[in-house]
Amino acid sequence: MTELLISTPTHGRILLRAADSPSALLIGFHGYMENSDIQMERLLATAGAERWTLVSVQALSRFYKGRTQEVVASWITRQDREAAIADNIAYVDRVVEAVAPGRVPIVFAGFCRESRWRLGQRCAAHGEGREWLPSEVMCHRNS
Repeated sequence: MTELLISTPTHGRILLRAADSPSALLIGFHGYMENSDIQMERLLATAGAERWTLVSVQALSRFYKGRTQEVVASWITRQDREAAIADNIAYVDRVVEAVAPGRVPIVFAGFCRESRWRLGQRCAAHGEGREWLPSEVMCHRNS
């Protein structure tokens, strides 16, 4: 048997709260079995959030939470991990292209679990003027 990975476009969901005169763009990644609404609440609670354009990016692998109608998502699984990381980085690059107002600094923030941590670091390293902010203020842990 031969296994093939087929690249295909898909649509991603983000929430955007624009600032009037943003000092920076803060892009947040939610944790497992969460969604962009939950992460946006965290971003809004960040000190100085009114000066930032806030973007909450929802993971591409959506599913229903338990037996509810609530849609949540996951960033990555073990299967085809490197391909999924590359897809997610390309997704975040498209998000930046769509929402970045000129040359403002870009900061990535999210949960400390390995996949979001690695995704944030790789996205930050992928473009000029990007920074990964792994501080306790920005790095929330699933409980």
